[in-house]
Amino acid sequence: MPICQWILISFMLLFALDAAADARRITEYGYDNSGDINIVDTGTSDQPPLVTELLPSTVRIGQQHNVIANGAGLRKVQIDADASGLSISRTSSDSSQAIFTLNVGDQVTPGEHTLRFSTPLGFTTQAVTVYPPLPTITLNPAPIVLPFPSSPIELDIQLSSEDIIEHALNLTVDDPAVAELLITSTTIATGQTRPGTTIIITGLQKGVTTLNISSQTLGNYSTRTFVTDPYMPAIGGHTAFANPLGIILQQTVSPPPLPVRGPFSTELGILKSQSDPVDEISIKPLLSQSLILAKGAVLFNVSHSALIADGSIIEITITGVGLENVDNVEIAPPDGITIGPLTVAPDGTRVSFTVEVDAGVDIGTRKIILTQQGNEILTTRLTAASITIAQGLPAIETIDPIVVSRLSNNALIVRGSHFQTARTLSITPADGITISSPLSVNAQGA
Repeated sequence: MPICQWILISFMLLFALDAAADARRITEYGYDNSGDINIVDTGTSDQPPLVTELLPSTVRIGQQHNVIANGAGLRKVQIDADASGLSISRTSSDSSQAIFTLNVGDQVTPGEHTLRFSTPLGFTTQAVTVYPPLPTITLNPAPIVLPFPSSPIELDIQLSSEDIIEHALNLTVDDPAVAELLITSTTIATGQTRPGTTIIITGLQKGVTTLNISSQTLGNYSTRTFVTDPYMPAIGGHTAFANPLGIILQQTVSPPPLPVRGPFSTELGILKSQSDPVDEISIKPLLSQSLILAKGAVLFNVSHSALIADGSIIEITITGVGLENVDNVEIAPPDGITIGPLTVAPDGTRVSFTVEVDAGVDIGTRKIILTQQGNEILTTRLTAASITIAQGLPAIETIDPIVVSRLSNNALIVRGSHFQTARTLSITPADGITISSPLSVNAQGA
């Protein structure tokens, strides 16, 4: 082969290799419902990846975001993040746009992070800012109970934690004829947990309505508002049932003296052998359990102390005495509860009825009211005529930390569901472990 021809072939080969280094051939396939290839799309690109815009460019810890990257040379792009807690999934792309899901884990450090977009022709980076977890709205009291007629009460609105941006809140009432808000909008400033203005609500007439709090940054929050006659003596502006009160006497307190009462026997005989000594026995007064004296109808116990707000129908039985003339049963407040027919035992020792609790009703304690000829029947104790509405049975999903060292203080975080009514936290076995701080439950009960 002539030398000049060999040189020409070599030059053409090198030129082809250089061109391949500056361009890439892309082949994509489309499939039908049977999984067979029905589309073959091929193309050549010499554009390195370029990202000109990232939407959104700010994300929150603990959330999942759908992100759009606009630019050029993004077909078949590979996307990676600089932190292990930032995971990328469900990526689709063409030459000018890449769409992907960005999951931000709890362990990611707030601040600026880098996303890397790469193809065989090169790579580019784009910054994304990670914000702390989005705080949640809490309201006290919730639900709102306004005895009628009532004076205005102040609502305590706050965030679960401080945030790095401000949040605007809009407040509305579904039925303005039942309750009225004096201020309908407010703002929680950056670094604050409470709004700068006082929110006042006033009951206008008896009824039930809903207070709504909406925010473009925090989402929506709502709670039921009851304007009604108090079913117990009002405690401030919020009426509620408490658990039975227990009184513990210290051991140093002596029992009260008991008067000596009959009947008495006329003589006491003791049989013993002459050689056995007689033991001296001191008999002291003994206190028995409380004795309940009832006259007329009275309630003793209720078969269910709690109901789940899931739409199921449960039969409730209340025991007592003198109940043969019971003619009506009510549950207060009645919102979200449907009561079935009342069944009365002929001997007056119990009454039964079904209760259906709508899904999503407000949790809390409700009072059961039994009446005969318009007169309410009294109870021996508060729990004999009350039930607690719960969203579900408490369930533990995670505990953090799961391992602790001796002689250390740790903040224990328990995640799960339906913790709204939780009152205590215990660890078994408890030897050497002290739970020093009170239990704190967030508004979601999770």
